[in-house]
Amino acid sequence: QSGGSGQFGVCYIDMEPLEEGAGIEFESQIKGGVISRPFISSVERGVREQLQLGGPLAGYPVTDVRITLVDGKMHSVDSKDIAFQSAGKLAVKAALERGGSRLLQPMDKVTFLIDENLQGEIHTIVSRHDGYITSTNPSEAGPGLEIEAIIPNAGMADLSDALRSACAGEGQFSSVFSHYQPVPNDLIEKIVENSPNHHS
Repeated sequence: QSGGSGQFGVCYIDMEPLEEGAGIEFESQIKGGVISRPFISSVERGVREQLQLGGPLAGYPVTDVRITLVDGKMHSVDSKDIAFQSAGKLAVKAALERGGSRLLQPMDKVTFLIDENLQGEIHTIVSRHDGYITSTNPSEAGPGLEIEAIIPNAGMADLSDALRSACAGEGQFSSVFSHYQPVPNDLIEKIVENSPNHHS
């Protein structure tokens, strides 16, 4: 509910997780005009804005959820667009606090092209960067190996230095964004404390 003089808007939502990569879905199950169509759009605007503003863990945007508007109340005189936007934001905040959330981190797919005798060094580098190897194949570009790995994006900054020093300049790599995956529990507290959105 959003209060104040001339501002009346009440909405009730259900929030449920979706598969990774699904994004944000909003749907309305309002029947019988308990909230008029323009105000349903106002609720959606407020919901989407609050999800973008961030969740309770570290203030990062929330994604991969379905929000269903299930009920609400409006007043013929005192209901306004801004009241329903505020109601949508408050409903999302309450749902996230009650339902909990997981902190996700971006993961990169990294392809290494190296001499065969450097395979052990690559395994060590990937492990030190909290990553894991997904495949090892003979290189199509000539002699050597092509090793694919998944590494947290946070560890990519010093990867080229690590490769250069371990392989004496003999290896190369390329990387692209792969997916998001949950942050390990032992790192969550550190990330939350260091987040620019964190307010203690």
